[in-house]
Amino acid sequence: MDAGNHSVVSEFFLMGLASSWEIQILLFLIFTIFYVASMLGNLLIVLTIISDHHLHSPLYFLLANLSFIDTGVSSIATPKMIYDLFRKYKVISLKGCITQMFFIHTVGGAEMWTIGLIHSVVQLAFVVNLPFCGANKMDSFYCDFPRFIKLACIDTYSLQFLIMANSGFISMGTFFILIVSYIFILVTVRKHSSGGLAKALSTLSAHITVVVFFFGPCIIVYVWPFPNLSIDKFLAIFYVIITPFLNPIIYTFRNKEMKMAMRRLFDKVLCFRKSP
Repeated sequence: MDAGNHSVVSEFFLMGLASSWEIQILLFLIFTIFYVASMLGNLLIVLTIISDHHLHSPLYFLLANLSFIDTGVSSIATPKMIYDLFRKYKVISLKGCITQMFFIHTVGGAEMWTIGLIHSVVQLAFVVNLPFCGANKMDSFYCDFPRFIKLACIDTYSLQFLIMANSGFISMGTFFILIVSYIFILVTVRKHSSGGLAKALSTLSAHITVVVFFFGPCIIVYVWPFPNLSIDKFLAIFYVIITPFLNPIIYTFRNKEMKMAMRRLFDKVLCFRKSP
């Protein structure tokens, strides 16, 4: 395609999840509840761990880090998606689109900061200078690399394959590393304590549920054999909204020490409000 015969694209139109007004209202209510609950739950966990010295240990530091990451994952795309439900023209600038893609990949892989950062930098290096001079409609509620690349004015087949392979390899590799780690933990616990196996299995099954909810949709997107059927934007809901919502419930609200620490935090707040 000859870029000189087209105007330069400076913004993109997001098609969103639905066009029906009734469905958009339903999605607005559901996504708003999930987003608010996710933000409040994760911020409460971070505040509780910071304020309670009983929780100043590596385990709870990792939980606080996870909750902080989840607030970032939720805040990158969800507020705009909720806002766009009532907009006729869902627009995002070229710079805003690139920025959103960078933070989604970086924060989304932040459980392994180095991998997430390298993944984002490598992908951005390929797409940041792509020319856009024609189509600017993206069938999604946020900017993602595969759809973004397809709108370029040049042949990007090789680039699409490279980025899909890169993303798929990282997603599947990280997923299997986590599963192998959980199996190793179970085997170790079984060797040292038969009584602790049931407790460890209960805890890890909850963790595996979150991992499957996050990485499952990612893997399906990259191995889906029917490119004409747009399921990726619906699967993205799992790791953009649902997983950050589930993490506080599964990782911490089932933890007795966390619940006791939250009670102490609430007692401190009540005492502070009652004091003159």
